[in-house]
Amino acid sequence: MKKPLRESLAQSVCNQLIKAIKENIWKNTLPGIRALSDKMQVSKQTMMTALQLLEKAGYVDQPSPGKPRKINDRLSDVVSSEHAPSIIGFITYVASDKLSSFDNDVYLHINSRLKRQGLKLKEIVCKDLWVNAGAENIKSVINQYPADVYIAVGASPDCKRELRSLELPIIYLGGDAIHGCYPRVGISVEELCTRAISHLISLGHRKISVMLPEHLNRKNRTATKAENVIKNIFDSKHLPFSTYNCPRWGKTKANFLESLEKLFGLTPPTAIILSDDTHVPRLVSFLLSRGLRYPDDISIVVLEGSPLVDEFHPSITYIEKPTAALAKIVVSEVKELLLSPNGVRQDFIVVKSKLIINDSVKDIN
Repeated sequence: MKKPLRESLAQSVCNQLIKAIKENIWKNTLPGIRALSDKMQVSKQTMMTALQLLEKAGYVDQPSPGKPRKINDRLSDVVSSEHAPSIIGFITYVASDKLSSFDNDVYLHINSRLKRQGLKLKEIVCKDLWVNAGAENIKSVINQYPADVYIAVGASPDCKRELRSLELPIIYLGGDAIHGCYPRVGISVEELCTRAISHLISLGHRKISVMLPEHLNRKNRTATKAENVIKNIFDSKHLPFSTYNCPRWGKTKANFLESLEKLFGLTPPTAIILSDDTHVPRLVSFLLSRGLRYPDDISIVVLEGSPLVDEFHPSITYIEKPTAALAKIVVSEVKELLLSPNGVRQDFIVVKSKLIINDSVKDIN
């Protein structure tokens, strides 16, 4: 399994060498293997494989013993179809047979920006990036679809740690930071929850339930990171916190409805925060079955919404994720990785979201 992965990195290095040759960085010959390895921060073995690919593409001649590799002037300004344009692999998780509206929007923005810069985006779909098999699934698709740089969307923390061991040029898109992992671009879960909860509290709500997705709120854990984030927000607002504020539920529609039944069987909340807009129809149908209406009886806010929620009547308050800004930063990170696969900082770049206030929330002060 390791051989194709190493060749993928070598191919990326080869592309960088081609770019440098086309820009006349070197006159007639390439520097030695050690100098090139140090410059591009890759192993000598990776550099040797990259130089073999460069020879195969016709950019350099076969070296004589003890002599530097001579650049082939006749082909140095011709782009080999095998190596151009650079390929960017977009690895994403899908719950059904298609991307979520947010992931699709990000994908389209990234694709448009990459195309304008002569880069090609290849969609690589994984059905499972959350359970134990997630890391193996990603390794499998990377072997099937080699690319120069990968953008991984929606992988679990365990999966990300496994990906790091592959030493591939990868950017992780989404979620909160995991230190020492990858260059990351996304929206902080804490920032989303703080924005939504603070707005509801300002309107007088005290009975707030946050319905997080299954993978952030697993049944088999005492307290998830997301639950701790929400607890800290409630503590900072001097409000009591219990499992009522962050009810647990599984991954299916039935699990979601069961959780709502339990929630409203106790003390009905005055406001519900949903993880994403896919659950809005389920919640609205549930409320109607109980003879309840929003916002008269309960306010609704969606953490990961889109303009589609405007189609509901009353329209739904949601947090708009700036997909265009995310795409711009991701493409910038991609370009850095193409130039220096192992030399990119491992920061978490947080892109600020925007609360779109519509008619689904009610002031109860």
